[in-house]
Amino acid sequence: MNRYRALTVRDLREGAMAWHIWGHLGWQDVKLRYRRSKLGPLWLTLSAAIFISTIGLLYARFFGQSSADFVPHVAVGFIVWTLIVSIVNEACLVYIQAENILKQVNLPLTVHIWRMIWRNLLIFLHNFAIVPIVILIAGKPLTLHVLFLPIALALLLWNCFWVAILLAATCTRFRDVPPIVTNVAQLLFFISPIMWTPDFLGNRIWIAYYNPIYHLVELFRAPLLEGQIPLISIGVCILMGLIGSAFCFALLARFRHRIAYWL
Repeated sequence: MNRYRALTVRDLREGAMAWHIWGHLGWQDVKLRYRRSKLGPLWLTLSAAIFISTIGLLYARFFGQSSADFVPHVAVGFIVWTLIVSIVNEACLVYIQAENILKQVNLPLTVHIWRMIWRNLLIFLHNFAIVPIVILIAGKPLTLHVLFLPIALALLLWNCFWVAILLAATCTRFRDVPPIVTNVAQLLFFISPIMWTPDFLGNRIWIAYYNPIYHLVELFRAPLLEGQIPLISIGVCILMGLIGSAFCFALLARFRHRIAYWL
């Protein structure tokens, strides 16, 4: 078992260091996806902008809230949620889609995880350009707390990374899991404070605090919209990262050598 742990540590280390491989492959994925398109991934940014402005203004009236407060709330929540759900859904198929590479090329398994996360991060950075525009149009000031955003992104990607490894291995072994994950993700979208504010729950606002998605989104909302550093959400995300990483490492050490045989 110590040998398997050592190989897992080696896989994680070499996978992270192979940025020149997964960085190039992830960039190529984005280019091929939008080949012969004039705007490329900016089509997603345009679609997100239309969705945010339409739903934000509509729901603001529905909930009786100021659109200057609610539209930025929706913008940050939806952009961050899009990154999370994209990584979660694509993680289910990451090893399955890389079957030919896994069987023919000796690469760390985590290279394929980093490749998938990197291409989604590139799209996220395109889409996130909407947020400061929405905030400025709403007349909200940007404070120095925005300097916390790189740390927020690192915490988010840390938790997405271990979730992606867990889902990639599980879905490779059990092919019925991907549609289950897709349905659960859709459910989480509606029960998470993305299109609504936690205040909407009234005395049951504590329900939102037990939702991990709330804390991942709050890492971005608090510095941008409230001018605060969300200390509680930081603690929750670090705790999730530590527990999830430990569980993920144990799973990878136990089943890493079997993944190629599950394909």
